[in-house]
Amino acid sequence: MTEPQRPDWTGGSGSADAVFEAAVAAHEAGRLEEADWLYREVIRLDPTDAAAHELLGQVLISRDDHAGATAMLRRATELDAGSWGAWLSLSSMLAASGRLEEATDACRRALAIDAELPGIRIQWAVRAAGRGDLDAMATTIEGLAAEPALEAPHLRLLADLARRADRTALLL
Repeated sequence: MTEPQRPDWTGGSGSADAVFEAAVAAHEAGRLEEADWLYREVIRLDPTDAAAHELLGQVLISRDDHAGATAMLRRATELDAGSWGAWLSLSSMLAASGRLEEATDACRRALAIDAELPGIRIQWAVRAAGRGDLDAMATTIEGLAAEPALEAPHLRLLADLARRADRTALLL
């Protein structure tokens, strides 16, 4: 994917913080090309900004630049090994590119940071199913089944995993 063009942006001081705020606003508004450029500008101003790397990775996922997203998310985890979001997104990107062992390791890192977050546990169940570890998948689904915060798409995903693994008793 080509480098985004500089947006028509007049963002005050040009400090990394001001540019970061503009990048987040563009990202949240769905102006992905602008957000892409602005996150890159933050990284140019402060190459150690882990959040800018992680969020640029998210933009690149949205723009179907999986290689770029993977590189940004890897860098985010190098800069901040405690970011479960970066590890979880990296896990998804690695799985999408068929690198299942690395995806499992990245998901394991996210799980080690916060084992209570349903999103991480759901991805762990998906990773377990992908590697054929049906017992780990079943245990994870059982733990998630009573989770009050799960939304319908998550429940459908877990039900689909249980069905495909012929563990329909988990659906009850």
